[in-house]
Amino acid sequence: ANLMSLLVSLTLVPLLASMLIKTKKDYRARWFELVRDKMTSWLNYFLDHRAGTLAALFVAFVISMSLFFIPRVIEKESLPKAMQHIIEVRLKFAQKPTEEEVEEKLKYLENLLLPHKDEWEVDTITSVMTPQFSQLFLVMKKQRSAGNTVDVLRDRVKHLLEQKVDWPGVTLVYEQQQMGGGPGGGGPNPTTIKVKGDDPDQVYYFAEQIRQRLLGLKSIKEIAELDKEGGRELHVEIDRDLARKYGFDPSQVAFSIEYMIRGTNVGKFTSQDRQLDLYLQLEESDRRSASQLQEMTITNLEGKPVPLKNIARFEIKGVPERVNRENRRFTVKIRISPAVRDLSLVRKEAMARLADYRLPKGYVWVMGEEYQDMVNMLYDLALSMLLAIALVFIVMTIQFESFLLPFVIMFEIPLAAIGVALSLALTRSTLNILSGAGVLLLVGIVVNNAIVLVDHIHNLRKQGFSARQSLLQGSRDRMRPIAMTSLTTIIGLVPMAIGLNDTGRMVYSPLAIAVIGGMMVSTFFTPLAMPLIFSLTDSIRGWLKGLFSYMKEPGA
Repeated sequence: ANLMSLLVSLTLVPLLASMLIKTKKDYRARWFELVRDKMTSWLNYFLDHRAGTLAALFVAFVISMSLFFIPRVIEKESLPKAMQHIIEVRLKFAQKPTEEEVEEKLKYLENLLLPHKDEWEVDTITSVMTPQFSQLFLVMKKQRSAGNTVDVLRDRVKHLLEQKVDWPGVTLVYEQQQMGGGPGGGGPNPTTIKVKGDDPDQVYYFAEQIRQRLLGLKSIKEIAELDKEGGRELHVEIDRDLARKYGFDPSQVAFSIEYMIRGTNVGKFTSQDRQLDLYLQLEESDRRSASQLQEMTITNLEGKPVPLKNIARFEIKGVPERVNRENRRFTVKIRISPAVRDLSLVRKEAMARLADYRLPKGYVWVMGEEYQDMVNMLYDLALSMLLAIALVFIVMTIQFESFLLPFVIMFEIPLAAIGVALSLALTRSTLNILSGAGVLLLVGIVVNNAIVLVDHIHNLRKQGFSARQSLLQGSRDRMRPIAMTSLTTIIGLVPMAIGLNDTGRMVYSPLAIAVIGGMMVSTFFTPLAMPLIFSLTDSIRGWLKGLFSYMKEPGA
């Protein structure tokens, strides 16, 4: 787009201007002339008090940068909340339910939530039932009110279901998913804390202790129960010695139990029109309880029936809903719903609460992927900014054939950073991947204003203007084009900033807010600060020339 606009500005715009502009009408507005006169008088005053003005700008920069480190002023997150638009309600059963029970409960939840569908701006309510999980998904509308976030919907759904649902042995788990997720998808939880170790029982024990210690932290809204047991199973352990004593091979006992409970294919039955598989299995009424299984008999090679309880032990055990291993270590996730968007605050308070809690050797707790994603995002943003600044400096050095002028122009970036910090803080926006993209855009955008001004000042000096006169005249001449180009960019981003885009309300607002804030501050300070920096470099250059001349003098 920039290459095409450059081509148009160099060819089509001059052509149309020569055809359409026939008069010498003065297009300057009177009110802008007053603004320009006032700005020029301010610049004249600032040049007389250069040290104090530059010190004030430096203090403003330091204060604005400190906003990123003050808790709850500019919070940091990897993805903006507007990109999360799906609520998942997952049903956890203490005992393995039948399909009829699961279907009945899902229908009941749907009937509870459907009357609130329009009020809560929900697009669809979908239920999913598989042998592994039972879930209900609420997908929010793309076009919705600005204050209706996924956190608000989650609180509404939870409040309603806690009042209306009381099912013994059933736990409802509430999770959030990001844009692009869907039913059956694995969207991220708000955040997690991982406990890792070698022994699964010890990992669960330490995870529960950490969970109890974290309860009550201000930065945490809710901590979910641990997913230790997803169901219960009957374990049958065959006593090999007793089995051989009664004349059984242990594998024979295992196969007998399998075909009695699960069934086994014993052949095929062929009718006139089709072929059917034949399965051998006990009647369901004969295999409903553990006591029935214990009383089952198996006939040995001598033809004697032997009760199963004589050669096996029976134990009911809980089984994990899912077994997670990372780098061959058992991992338990503690799901957390933060009360703040900045996960570094959660980590800071968690570390303070767990400062006196020591895990044994081989066990460790860490923040989950969500926190690491945020850290990686900040690292990538800082690295990308440094690379962008370096590339812009190299390109300008080649164009100007000077190191001094690009150095002066690069001071425009700290001015834009002041605007970014103030705009994010005032609008309560977060530093995330989208606002970070806006910061990267600013690196290339704001230097354009400084290039226009510095290049004009440099040309005025070539024409014979004095140092001070070139600064005042250059700022006055370029104030109008700088203001016009910046205002068109700012006005064009306003619809995106207030959430009028049709790809998800408020999704791209952080990007637009960051660019608008940086553009506004840099546009205001460019005619005032750039001449000051230019004059400072003039003084430094003059001081260095004097120093070198002094060093070259004989006897120096």
